Order: sequence, then structure tokens, then C-alpha cells
Amino acid sequence: MSELNQVRIDKWLWAARFFKTRGLAGDAVSGGKVHVNGQRCKPGKEVKIGDLISVTKDQYTWELTVTDLNNQRRPAKEAVALYSEDQASIDKRLKQIELHKQQQALLHPSEREHKPNKKTTPTNPSLQTGRALSTIGASNKTIATKHTSIYHSRLTCMELVLE
Repeated sequence: MSELNQVRIDKWLWAARFFKTRGLAGDAVSGGKVHVNGQRCKPGKEVKIGDLISVTKDQYTWELTVTDLNNQRRPAKEAVALYSEDQASIDKRLKQIELHKQQQALLHPSEREHKPNKKTTPTNPSLQTGRALSTIGASNKTIATKHTSIYHSRLTCMELVLE
């Protein structure tokens, strides 16, 4: 891609699209999440073609070999050409992803399992669909109370005054 001999590690990680900004890449390098040739480094460390880089991000680890250098952030198809990853690293990360998915499935049930909808509401005989009319006599007026509950959690009460 380019004829550069060396590039800063934070710039290379940003150009290779491991981090969205150079600031995030620099923070990861400073925090010890990135190793060059097996050693911690600073964001200003120069990387060369053939260097081994270990990147840890969000519980996942990449073991990379630098194959090309670039100062600018390019499309993802071009960014993939900046490094090569060995098969053991890919397999290890895929196992980590699968394990993480299984743990999340056990910890957080899907919303369909715990969130009721109209079709799966519990049936209560007092809340059945229909009309329950009761008549109460008061002097010359009759008051009819109508309770309806189709899929509501509380009853709706309507009073009708009949003469």
C-alpha cells in the first residue's frame, strides 16, 4: 500500500480498524491491552512489517503479524490487508465468542420468555371476556354496572343510569 518503514502503533491500530479513533487506540496501548513482540509499549512505539502484535479488546484477543503499513484509515477491505492472523488465534477467539454467547443465554433469558403478551396472559375466571351485569335498585333509578376486561390488567367500570 505504501512505502513507509515505520508507523506509530496507535496510528496503525486505528488504520487497521481495531479502534474507532486514535485516542481509543492510544488508551488501549497505554492500558496494556496491546503488546508488540511480547512486550507492553507506549502509543508512540514504531511498528515495522513483520512485528507480532497482540490486541485484547472486549474479552477477545487477536494475535497478528504486521504485513503492511498505512498512515491513513482506509476501507475495511484494505484494512484487512495490513495484518495476518494465525489460525490458532482465530480458533481461540471463535471459542471465546461461543462461550460468551452461552453465558449470556444463561444469564439473560430472552424477552419472549418473561414478557407476557396478549396471547399468553394468565386466565383468571373473574377476568374472563364477557359482561357481568349487576343491578342495584335505588329509589326510582336502576344503576347497572358493567365490568369488562378483555386483555387489561385492571377492570374498567362503567355506570349507566337507567330511568
